Amino acid sequence: MNTTKNMNAKVKRGIDFWRMVEFKKGKYTNLRFPSSIIRSGEGRFCGRIRLMHWKEKSIWYVRIESIDSHLYMTKGLRSFCSHFNVNHGSVLWFEYCRDNCFKVRIGNRNGIINDSTLRKLPSRQSIDIEHYNDIEHKLSFIALLENNRISVPEELCNNLDINKHTTFVLMVCGNVEFPVNLDLDSKTFVVADEFSKRLEIQAFVPMLLEYAGSNIFNLTLFNAEGLSYVLDSREI
Repeated sequence: MNTTKNMNAKVKRGIDFWRMVEFKKGKYTNLRFPSSIIRSGEGRFCGRIRLMHWKEKSIWYVRIESIDSHLYMTKGLRSFCSHFNVNHGSVLWFEYCRDNCFKVRIGNRNGIINDSTLRKLPSRQSIDIEHYNDIEHKLSFIALLENNRISVPEELCNNLDINKHTTFVLMVCGNVEFPVNLDLDSKTFVVADEFSKRLEIQAFVPMLLEYAGSNIFNLTLFNAEGLSYVLDSREI
């Protein structure tokens, strides 16, 4: 019988968000689910969503429940985390695809997206575009802005063909560029004061940086609730 708990949740707003995983007393804790994303009716059960691992493409069903006036991901989440060896302190990035499905990428404490097959980045001329796009996703990472510096995972520094004179670009809204230098000693991007002022980046809220080729990283910003938001390039 198809009860409410096993029906698809009604996603009303396709938006990306992040959550940090906690492991207490031998169990994964339930993760908050943004209430603005789905239509929740009366009762405890709000249906199910589908999680798709960004690389493996496997599908996992996770139940959404209303507990103490908040929505949580419950049954099915533990199986997903266990299968992909998600540890305490890891960050899950949820990117809405369609049909109640969210693509999930897993970031470890160092910020790098977990991928055991990470290799030295070859030149663009030596590989086909489909393979290159796959490599770009492997060079995604999460970061906090602290004292005008963004920590860059050591794994990423080792897999980019760079030197102390290499200049990178952080791209916002697809057309607003912020040039940054990479300090190889501290493994950090050094940004100008205008970067945080113009973007109004909140303290202790992570950003997602995705390698787009040619030393360019696309930047996704999130608010304190963990939801991604889009800036108007005319206001930057």
